[in-house]
Amino acid sequence: MLQLASFLPQAGSRQALMLQGFSMLIKVANCNIHTGLRQTRVLSPTLNVILRYINLTSYYILILISFPLLSDPGSSRFSFEDIVSFLRQENAKDICAIQLPPEMKYSNYFVIVSGSSPRHLHAMAHYLMKMYKHLKTDCEPHVVIEGKDTDDWLCIDFGHTVVHFMLPETREVYELEKLWTLRSYDDQLAQMIPESMPENFILGMNPEEEELASI
Repeated sequence: MLQLASFLPQAGSRQALMLQGFSMLIKVANCNIHTGLRQTRVLSPTLNVILRYINLTSYYILILISFPLLSDPGSSRFSFEDIVSFLRQENAKDICAIQLPPEMKYSNYFVIVSGSSPRHLHAMAHYLMKMYKHLKTDCEPHVVIEGKDTDDWLCIDFGHTVVHFMLPETREVYELEKLWTLRSYDDQLAQMIPESMPENFILGMNPEEEELASI
């Protein structure tokens, strides 16, 4: 019988083990059926037809079982936790991870990291891309590194997680952490000095009319 799990190297470890388990159960069942048929001394041509039918049926059953396992949207092998772990391995500085609210429908996580030099930024980005290509499943999107021609900023959108690589001085200028954590914020409005209004101020009156109105 065909071993379907052996043809699915992109499946997650949990899914691959489950498929191998189903395959082993079907194989054992087939062996028992083969032994029983041989003991009944059925004619050889008829026995071969029966055995081929059993193998083909078992193969299709295994395919039907495998599709739901492989199409599980939560079976990504390149998770947010993996991204943070890989960044730490590459000595990323000041890792900031922000979980975005579901209503934004943009991404699940927003990660900002600093590098010690442009070379360090590019090394971290290319290492993440390498690990993503190694671990991703067929259902996960093709991603690219944005900002390859720049020296102070790179970005990769993995779908569930967006990662920004910045030099410390560039990070201070854009303040992406505040943009995503403080939401709507007007920097100019916050710096304005509030003006005190006179107690007898009445909208639409000039000072002479206000004095008459206060008498």
